[in-house]
Amino acid sequence: MERFETVKATIVNTKRKVQESAKDFAEISRLKMQISTCEEVIKKNQLEIGQMVFAQYEERVEAEENGEAPCPEELGVEVGKQTEAERFSKQCVAIANAKKAIADLNKQIRAIRKKSKGN
Repeated sequence: MERFETVKATIVNTKRKVQESAKDFAEISRLKMQISTCEEVIKKNQLEIGQMVFAQYEERVEAEENGEAPCPEELGVEVGKQTEAERFSKQCVAIANAKKAIADLNKQIRAIRKKSKGN
């Protein structure tokens, strides 16, 4: 009878560990999906910045080829009023927020893994 109780306790303990592992795996998978979403936000905003810079470059080159000196306002630049980061502030804020979110999500993943190893 004692042997049966030992086997039963082992089975119950193993079942509990498997359930916890499955729960941790699902949580880590969910967090990784959120990280992927943040990475897409970063790529999208970096692309927008690149497109804006390239459009300004193309306008400047076209004006120079036509013998014109483009005024900065035509290139979307307010003279002496905006830094690069200010012109692209919306994108820069989105990128910074996404990077912070990724760091927070990775911290959560490490905590889950640490907890799992402790069990």
